[in-house]
Amino acid sequence: MFTKPSLCIIGKTIYIENRLNHKTIAAMASYFDVIYLIVKSAQRSIRIIRDTNAVVIALPSYKNKLFDYMSFVIIAVPTVIALSIWHKKIILDVSEPIGGGIAAVILKLLAGKDYMFHIQGQLLELPKKDLSGIKVAAIHYIVKVAAVYASAVRCVSHSIFNSAVDAGISKDKLHYLPARCDTEQFNPDKVWPSQALKLQWNIQDKRVLLFVGSFTVHKGVSYLIDAFSLVAQTHKDIVLLLVGSGVLEEKMKTMVSTLNIEDKVIFCGRVPYEDVALYLSIADVFVFASIDEGLPRAILEAMSMKVPVVATGVGGIPEIVEHMKTGFLVEAGNSKMLSEGIATLLDSGNLSVMGDTARKTIIEKYNFQREIQNYVEVLYSIADLPGHSEFQAR
Repeated sequence: MFTKPSLCIIGKTIYIENRLNHKTIAAMASYFDVIYLIVKSAQRSIRIIRDTNAVVIALPSYKNKLFDYMSFVIIAVPTVIALSIWHKKIILDVSEPIGGGIAAVILKLLAGKDYMFHIQGQLLELPKKDLSGIKVAAIHYIVKVAAVYASAVRCVSHSIFNSAVDAGISKDKLHYLPARCDTEQFNPDKVWPSQALKLQWNIQDKRVLLFVGSFTVHKGVSYLIDAFSLVAQTHKDIVLLLVGSGVLEEKMKTMVSTLNIEDKVIFCGRVPYEDVALYLSIADVFVFASIDEGLPRAILEAMSMKVPVVATGVGGIPEIVEHMKTGFLVEAGNSKMLSEGIATLLDSGNLSVMGDTARKTIIEKYNFQREIQNYVEVLYSIADLPGHSEFQAR
């Protein structure tokens, strides 16, 4: 009789209570006995939370970054070992390179734990323009070591796959497993333009540019704000909604004030994942100015909602966005080119056609359930489950 394994997902990401994206976990729940998430809490205490289909082990956070990473690794390693004793078969899935990757390598060396390691951004080819050389070298080294010791390495785009091969990582352990999009949740035929949101932000008569993501250097939000200030000089009826938060939020607000566009830029904060489609429903153009990227789910979801995209041509983004057919691709770190791309789409009479083509692309290439099964199948393979009988039984 087939016995389902358990799954332990480890990654130093902040768990926001009641705002966890349940979709992926819920879709994977039928394949595993228990799913554990070892993540970071927003508090200075260890918390264990039952969150629908997962058991969340939220580790404490500290302001000092080095101590924060060290504490995560020090607590995560024995936690995984304890779970391995409790469960006869448990699969380790490492979603983040620094805290999770270091912990996984230690677990491999000390306890022989096999794991799948994710490379979800250009971590082997980070841009030195916006990051220090020491940081780039350190991340490159950690990612490569974590990948070398992994039993399987997930690459979310073809460009990352090729970079991993160029970095000397064995091709045999690399798997192209792209990000997924729930095209039913992000379906413009089911999610009507939210007039309530327009009223909430007092933008009933405005055209909306939208960004959804974290305020970090990697996401290039400063370039986006700078580009928006240029577009706003000639397009008086536009606003920029920034959905998310992050370490650069106060800096971004200061930048908006300095550029004197406070009446046109709205910081919406974090929103529940189920509300993201509502924000996309009122967007005319989705803008993504990343300097380093894998295959961003935010773009998939925008395209699924038939929202044309202006994005930088980094990482796997050119694999999603087809220039002048589903959006506009620009050079990373170039505010002027980004502003020109935004203006081009705003002035285009072709937005609805672009939107239709965009949704068709997502439905064809990034099917949610198909990619979940491919993802789980790789996890099963590193656990040495013969014949993947769970799939045969379904």
